[in-house]
Amino acid sequence: MQIFRLVMLLLLLFVGGYSTHVAGKRVKEHKVNQKRMAQSKNDLTESDFAFMRMALNHDHVPTSKSLIVMDGGIIGTGWNGITSASDPAEHSMLSAVREATNHLNSLSLKGSVIYSSTQLCPMCLSLLYLMEVDKIVYFEDSESPGLSCGGLQNQLFYGSLLKVSSERAIPEIVLGPNDLL
Repeated sequence: MQIFRLVMLLLLLFVGGYSTHVAGKRVKEHKVNQKRMAQSKNDLTESDFAFMRMALNHDHVPTSKSLIVMDGGIIGTGWNGITSASDPAEHSMLSAVREATNHLNSLSLKGSVIYSSTQLCPMCLSLLYLMEVDKIVYFEDSESPGLSCGGLQNQLFYGSLLKVSSERAIPEIVLGPNDLL
């Protein structure tokens, strides 16, 4: 019985030590991220703040707005039209990207800055990486209530994207040429 207690005590000590290690690592990562974010905010210019104010100025309509800026001028503006257009993909950022790529007659937004009144969803964020934008500036994070579209849902998406495809909530099945014979 004493050996069982000793083993249990050692196991609890090990688990406690490991938990403390993991928590310490997460705290350290959080501090590094906060420092990086603070530095990024310090690098913003008065123009960045002016364009963000423009993205936020939408006559108190409870929807998100996005602006794409290049060389000091707005090349794309978008509004969230999910409800009004009955289109689940009508996000403000996608509309702004459409307008900007039409304006430039290009499929690249290299050299542009995006300003959005809310944090981008995983779909919009993926598109912006594909479009090679230089910087993304948003006002509200997806954890905040209010303007963001599905904040908790976005966090679940981000977590799912970090998993390998076989562990995601929606099954992904890859068929090769031999499967279709």
